[in-house]
Amino acid sequence: MELVGFELSRLVSLSLTRRIAGQIYWPAALHALVERYHFSRHPSSYKEMTEEPISFAHGAFGDVAIDTFDIYSDGIIVTSRSRTDVLDEFVADVTEWMKVEFGMERLETHTISKIYESHILVRSDPTLLKVLEPLNEIAELLAIRLNKVSRQDAKFQPFSLALAADQSTLTGLKPIPFRVERKVGLEFATNLYVSSAPLPTNEHLAVLSKLEELK
Repeated sequence: MELVGFELSRLVSLSLTRRIAGQIYWPAALHALVERYHFSRHPSSYKEMTEEPISFAHGAFGDVAIDTFDIYSDGIIVTSRSRTDVLDEFVADVTEWMKVEFGMERLETHTISKIYESHILVRSDPTLLKVLEPLNEIAELLAIRLNKVSRQDAKFQPFSLALAADQSTLTGLKPIPFRVERKVGLEFATNLYVSSAPLPTNEHLAVLSKLEELK
């Protein structure tokens, strides 16, 4: 299993904040936030500073770009094309900095307070979808019937696999489905796959490695 790249990582983190000294002066706090993380897009009017979400885009945390950072009254959402570890570290840094600089403290308010989305590009050799080989009979049948109706000579192979939780049984934050599918537009022989999971990057890769081992 080879990690080739990051399509997107997202972290949703729920909490409330408090400031014992009183209401914060948002223009000063947001200006300082922009200066610290170098966001190129940020609120520039009173309306943008007071309506949800308060949105920032294309910032920097160390040597990694933060795509978006959205602040809500009950939490934050941050995205980046990087490992989810970077998102965790960014949120921890913002939280500690806001506490030290502005006296804003995070209040944990939810039993399940965060959820991840990991979308990555991987290369697998042998094929990552070999677990679907029992469907070869169906693939052959598709090829025969397609040739019959349109005279196209196409060979069908497993393209994707998906597993999902029944979200109707869950409350609060809901996990995205786990998916693995071939990278669209590339030859199947490249064995490049896009995979999504409601997990941190390392846990996501562990699941894919186990899938690779299945006979």
